Amino acid sequence: MNLGYLPVNISVSNNIAYVCLYDGGFAIIDVSNPKLPTLLSNIKAPHARLGPIEHKVQSSFVFISTVLGFWIVNISELSSPKSDFFYATAYDVIDAKVEDNIAYVNCSFGGLRILDITTRDKPEKIGDYITPEILYDFEIKDSIGYLLTEKKIIVLNVANPTHPSLISEVSISDNTPRTEGVSIKLIDKNGSLFLFTIHSENVLKIFEVSNPANINLIQTLELDLLPYSIDVSEDYLFVGYYERLIEIYLISDLPNAITKITNIDNQESVNGLFVNNEFIYVADVGLTIYNIGDINNPTRVGHIDTPGSRSKVDIEKEGDTLYLSYWYNLEVIDITDKHNPKIIAYFRDIPINGVAANNKNILLSVGRKGLLFLENDHITNSLEELPIEQNTSMIILYQNYPNPFNSYSKIRFELKKQSNVKILVFNTLGEMIQKLVNGIYTSGVHSVVFNSSHLPSGIYYYSLISEGQVIVKKMLLMK
Repeated sequence: MNLGYLPVNISVSNNIAYVCLYDGGFAIIDVSNPKLPTLLSNIKAPHARLGPIEHKVQSSFVFISTVLGFWIVNISELSSPKSDFFYATAYDVIDAKVEDNIAYVNCSFGGLRILDITTRDKPEKIGDYITPEILYDFEIKDSIGYLLTEKKIIVLNVANPTHPSLISEVSISDNTPRTEGVSIKLIDKNGSLFLFTIHSENVLKIFEVSNPANINLIQTLELDLLPYSIDVSEDYLFVGYYERLIEIYLISDLPNAITKITNIDNQESVNGLFVNNEFIYVADVGLTIYNIGDINNPTRVGHIDTPGSRSKVDIEKEGDTLYLSYWYNLEVIDITDKHNPKIIAYFRDIPINGVAANNKNILLSVGRKGLLFLENDHITNSLEELPIEQNTSMIILYQNYPNPFNSYSKIRFELKKQSNVKILVFNTLGEMIQKLVNGIYTSGVHSVVFNSSHLPSGIYYYSLISEGQVIVKKMLLMK
């Protein structure tokens, strides 16, 4: 019998087989006729890519351990099992936002966690809201939380952070979100509150959320490319693309239609952007700063290279300091002189998903390790005291991002001179399954997208071959 997914754990009782399917949930099979087994049911996990790995059948229930938690299924009707309970024991901390001494933490599968961080060395969990789907991004404004999940926008009342309560929710898409670039932004305009979101397609949606109990979609903007990051200012919307482009839209007439007014052709891929007053701060292969005092003629005024991963970047500003969180490091940049930004500190060698800053206290979202609290004084040193390591290799192969990933992941490599390059993908048996790159590339940073939609979950290796060098890195596919 072909179940279409990888079985990882099986038990049999009274001619019934119970099967954990890593990518496909949990299956129940009638094996009374071993030569002709019959699939009775296949229940999907409460969260996509949950990864059931072991189980125990007891009476009318099956108890399933998963990659990220504990799942109970009612099997009193074998042909129609029902999810009874799921408890996340491992949280992938994606981002955090701080208001006063309260930290709101995006725990992905675990929903929203709320912490009292009055005592920094002993943060205390005081509340939570378990979302029915993966939580991708959120905003907090005036004691209202706006949560973007796989399929919905959920609006919460967080005035009492110990007991956040549901106000309303609205479906946003039937498609599974991308692994990168999913985000929301809020802005007050013309006496109303608007929410901008990018989710699963080349589409930007605008909702009016002035009344949290009644969310209305007011505009849908079709985009030519896949947006990677967005930000909003008082009168403008900025959309950044991996294809080295930033688009600027006029939004001063909301809720009426927005209009595109100009483009910025950036020299590198736009991995993140942040708008403040008359400047755009763009994370690319470093930090690039544009003056937008004349919105129709943005001017590049400053740039600094950073040694960070060329991946999705979260940007936080406090005073004249920018915090840029890359995949494996935090760069702290002084932007007092926009023409000459300076790296004043860094924090390295730990996976970082996002950064929040509040009164010189920094919160790093570090995946399944949770939250890391830093004090500015502990990381701020002169550049001479914290020198940036220079990589003298003619070839650099970066870690794919995201990793782990679902279906798509970007692989980047950097050449100091024009070279002939091959990038091959192998499975754990050493079999080559895909040739991603085979050709001559100029000096600079290049990227390729690995499409694994036809492959099962598991560990894969990608190898770069060039100039007599072979560099190999590991990646994890989790569907």
